Amino acid sequence: MRSRDEWEEQNNKLKYQLEELENENSSYKDANMLLQESRLSVSNLKTQMTGMEETIDLLHEINESYNERIEELEKLLESNSQHRIRNLSDSSYSPVVRTSSAMPKRPVDLDDFDEYFKYNLNNIG
Repeated sequence: MRSRDEWEEQNNKLKYQLEELENENSSYKDANMLLQESRLSVSNLKTQMTGMEETIDLLHEINESYNERIEELEKLLESNSQHRIRNLSDSSYSPVVRTSSAMPKRPVDLDDFDEYFKYNLNNIG
């Protein structure tokens, strides 16, 4: 049979092992909590990536649409340019040229303002 001292020694050893196991369990709980937080972060990042991929796809579609529109406008511009060149080379075409008399008169300094103002009002109608 065991003596009282042996039982106390056995009890102390078991208490020490229990303490070690509780510490180890606590560290496992902390590690598990960090793991769960990491999984949540990964899940959130995957969701953000999916949203960004959808945005990128949409932007690619918009870019393609703009490029198509640019091509259409370039073709239209080329067509209009060729049309204008033909019109310019046509002898019946005469561009409108402004002469200096068509420009409204304006005062050079404030002393002439009243005279020019009356003149411009009379010429407007």
